Amino acid sequence: MKISVHLIVFLFFTNSLWCQTNSSQVYVCQLFTSDQGINVNDPKMISEATGYNNQPYFESDDSVLYAGTRKGQTDIVRYSLLTENTHWLTNTEGSEYSPQLIPNQELIAAIRLENNGEQFLAAYTSSGNYTSKLISDPIVGYQVWVNSNEMYSAILVDDSLSLAKHDLSSQLVEVLDTNIGRSLHLMPLGVNKEYAPDYITYVAKKELSNQIVGLNLKDRKSKLIVETLKGSEDFCWTPWGQIIMGQGSMLYFFDPSTSNSWVALHDMSAYGLTNITRITVSPSGQYLAFVAEKSNN
Repeated sequence: MKISVHLIVFLFFTNSLWCQTNSSQVYVCQLFTSDQGINVNDPKMISEATGYNNQPYFESDDSVLYAGTRKGQTDIVRYSLLTENTHWLTNTEGSEYSPQLIPNQELIAAIRLENNGEQFLAAYTSSGNYTSKLISDPIVGYQVWVNSNEMYSAILVDDSLSLAKHDLSSQLVEVLDTNIGRSLHLMPLGVNKEYAPDYITYVAKKELSNQIVGLNLKDRKSKLIVETLKGSEDFCWTPWGQIIMGQGSMLYFFDPSTSNSWVALHDMSAYGLTNITRITVSPSGQYLAFVAEKSNN
């Protein structure tokens, strides 16, 4: 398995350059369900800095973690939906990206990128103190946790992303698929807000069109769920089994149980937003968070 150091450096450079020339912000809106489908209300910007603000993650229905930039450095930020307060958790010499909770532990896992280019998956306390290096080889780019010992990730292999299964106790890594996107999600069961621990969904890029597929980890068979919206690859599930994606200024949803195509959910151009990416839903499905840029129009 060949890990590309050149790609790591390239990602670090383009992230730094992007921060200097663009401004992405994190927005949250309420999510409503009805017999006709799902709806959202007006978006509220929760990030407070210019530059790179990205990769939101709900640690609860009341709290959002994201990667925010200050003084040219990316740190983990916590935003409280109850108090509307922002708290910067980390202040390391390097940068942190893609924060997520480690299940059943009061720890946060995040991608750490040191100033010397070293990249690894690190653990932090809930207050933001660095505790340990979890995985340094292979290079983890994105993650989704099943439990405190089992995790699936998008790893860097031969200049592209591959899907990997990690057993942290044994440090065993198994590559399950190659040429995938960055969105990784467990598939919701559609009841009791629970997720199937043995069914991972992601964007497969081997075909002509990007496809959201589900991989059954018991029999290792995959199935097509739906083709992505053109030019988009970030998606998330609601607890009730719908997929939400962004394209430009539009939000769309797809319900595998009732539809064969994407349905328009909300046009965010009225709020001056475009280039919607990085979408996530809170555990109970009450809130939707996404990243967008301000339109120049």
